[in-house]
Order: sequence, then C-alpha cells, then structure tokens
Amino acid sequence: MTLHSLRFRIARLILALTAVVFISSCGYVPDSWLSYLPVSVAACDKPLSAEIRMVAPHWGPPRADMDVVWEVIATGCTGRFRLVEYPQAQPFRAFSHYSKVYGSVRRIEERVTVQSIDWRGNVLDEAVAVADPFTTSPEAGRFVSPPTEARAESVRPRDDRMGCRIEKQGAISPSGNEVQFQLIADGDVLGANVNGYTVQPGANFTVPANEYKVFRAIGSVYGKSGHAVCQSYFVAPRCTISLVENSFDLVRKKLTALGRVDKIIWDGTQRQLPAGTDSVTIDEIPTRVGTMETEAMVYGPEGDEGTCKMEFAIPDPEQKIQPIRAIASSTWNDAFPKKAIDGTTQQGWIAETKGNGWIRVDLGRLFKLSRLRLCIDQSKAGLTKHEVFVGQKEGELHKVANFTDVTNAGQWLEKLVDEKDVRFVEVRTLESNSQVSWREIELYQCTTFRRCDPAVARNMH
Repeated sequence: MTLHSLRFRIARLILALTAVVFISSCGYVPDSWLSYLPVSVAACDKPLSAEIRMVAPHWGPPRADMDVVWEVIATGCTGRFRLVEYPQAQPFRAFSHYSKVYGSVRRIEERVTVQSIDWRGNVLDEAVAVADPFTTSPEAGRFVSPPTEARAESVRPRDDRMGCRIEKQGAISPSGNEVQFQLIADGDVLGANVNGYTVQPGANFTVPANEYKVFRAIGSVYGKSGHAVCQSYFVAPRCTISLVENSFDLVRKKLTALGRVDKIIWDGTQRQLPAGTDSVTIDEIPTRVGTMETEAMVYGPEGDEGTCKMEFAIPDPEQKIQPIRAIASSTWNDAFPKKAIDGTTQQGWIAETKGNGWIRVDLGRLFKLSRLRLCIDQSKAGLTKHEVFVGQKEGELHKVANFTDVTNAGQWLEKLVDEKDVRFVEVRTLESNSQVSWREIELYQCTTFRRCDPAVARNMH
C-alpha cells in the first residue's frame, strides 16, 4: 500500500466521522450511516424524552378484545429508539405508531419505556413514556385514557380546531330498535370511530337500542396532532302504565313518560304532562268487572313515537267470607256443623231432627253482607221452608230472607241482601221431608262503597 493511498483512506474516515458527529448532534442518524461506523456513538448531550398518546382509542361498550393504537414521540441524542413493552420490543423512528390488543375482562398494568440505542444495540439513555397504559374503571368496565408521566415538547403542534359532533338522522317508530346517526368532523382528521367501530366522517351509521330504548353513540376523531371525542345520547319517547289503585270503587292508572315526550294520546284522548313532572294519572269508576285494557301513544319533539299498554282486571266487588266456626241445634253421627263451612259440598251438616232445626255461623267480626248461598241436602225432593237471620250479637238477630219451594238435594238457594255490621248468620228450617241438612253455606261481603246491586252481581256470577 502506497503512502498516498493510506492518506486517502484516513481522510475519508475522518470525513465520515465528522458527518456523523454533526448529524447526531441534530438528533438523527440514518441506519445506513450507522452501519459503516466501526465504533459506538459517543454519549448523548441531549437527554432522551418521550411522550405517548392514544390516537385511536376504543370508546363504548367493551368487547372481548380490542386493538388500540398509540402514538409515541421521542426526541434525544440519537435518531434510533426502541420501544420496550414487556414481553416485546420493537424499533421505530422519532414518530411511530404501535397497537396492542387488550382484553376487557382484566385490568392491564404495564410499564412502557423508550430507549435510545446505538448501532450495536447498546442502550444510551432511557425514558419512561407511560405507566399503567390502559385501565378499566371498575364501576362500568369502560376503558379510559392513560396517564402520562413524561411529556416531550411537541414536534408537531396539536390542532385545537379538531372536533366532532354526532347528530341523529330521522325519526323512529314505536317498533324501531335502531337509530341512524351521522358523525360530523372538523379539523385535519385522519380517521374516526364510533362505539369502537371505524366510520367515515359525514356518513350515516346505525346504533342499536338497548332494552330501555336508549341509543348511545360515543365517537372519536384523530389526526396527526391528537384526537377529539364527541358523544350523543338519544332516549326514544316511551312510557309505562301502572295501577296505583284498583278496586270496584276506583281505578287509578298512572302513565310515566320516559325520554323526551311532548304529547300523549291515552285511550284516544290527548293529554298533557303536568309542568315539572314526568307522569299523569287518570281516575275511573268502573261499571263492570272483568279484564280491561288501556293503551297510550307518546310523541317526541322530532316526531319519534313510543307506545305502552297494559291489561288489568277489575276486581269483584264481592268477596267470599270464611267463617271461623258453626254450631247447630243437633248433630247426627259425625256430620258436624263445621262441615257446612269447609268450602266443599262433598259432606255437610245433618241434624238429628226431621222437619226442623237450625245452624248458626260465626264470621268472627263485622262484615257488610251482600249475598247468601245455601246448598241444601235432603233424601228426596219435596217442599221445604227456611228463614235466615243476621245480626251483631247472637241474641239480637233479625230476619233478612226466607225460602219456600220444592227443592232437591244439591240445589243452591241464593239471596241478595244489603246488611251492614253482620257477624252471626243463622239458618232456620221450618219444614222438610227429611232430616235437616246443609251441604255448604256461603256468605259474601260487599267491598265497594257503592251498593252491590243485583245487576252487577248477576253479571259476575
């Protein structure tokens, strides 16, 4: 090798080293240049700094797993960095995006750092980018943005004009279970998502309702310098109907409006919600017993509709009374008086005497008596005569009914009455062609403040 050739090679090496030192002081060294260096780069004179941002977050209900994109900005003494995230590491330039799949069923707690490395892979400096990068709030399981421990001076200024809004498109019907929305974006937007799904700004997207007809849309737009979040909640007009009171005297129905309700048409009549309330009541006095139906339509300010209805039964104004005991003038064998008030007609009370006898029933307290039903028993058909007495005290009874007719075994004798303050009921048999016997004695009370008139009673039985 000649002296001239040796001098030329030394000069070229000095020139390469000078260029590397100059460029490395500016914060960037190309990999191709670093590959020619036979020695490592000198120690940094500009400390490493790093920032991590969530630029494509998942918003909305958690899914089984999801891919979240992060942006890492690092500056420092060298232009070659490495992202360290256990259990993997990957090299990147000063600006880099990386993504990771997170599960929604567990809490993620990791430590992410950025390293400055030389061409041989030696770590020159290290900075914490973020701790606990991805968390879920325990009360809702919703994912939140990470905290940042180290922030670098932004190389690219954040666009404060970036923003978005979500608008509902069109009205829905009572049976509709989805709503069309549109995401409107402002600023230098690179992409957008709603409820975790990618959407195009300006295009319509569909959001299904939950069981309460609530349509929830949370969107995010992101660009080169950050992201913005917008959300929209739409509660479809709907209603529920409940019974506050239900008796033969009064039926009070309550309609509760949910969502934005401007108008109500209830059972064909338009009604208004009282100021400052979300419900309205209707009082009705029924004219018959049986199953009834009520239905309402509610309307929102944008023409959206909702409906609710319910069926209910007007209760019988009469209720059967269960006596507490019974005594009689006499008893044949084991046909005791209590068998006449046991609720069945299989067996009954039988007196020892033929042609006359009595049985007295104790109701236990005072009732408003409305009806008597007596199931007779006799060995053969024939003329019978009976009288019924009632009152508060056993020794102060008055007659309310009498029956004189040709009767058969198993025949029911019935009488409507209107007697207040009755505790004792006594049935006296004056004439019969066999031993006096009653298979069952039924007594009914009137539960209405109105009279249990015969017409109503006949409609019920």
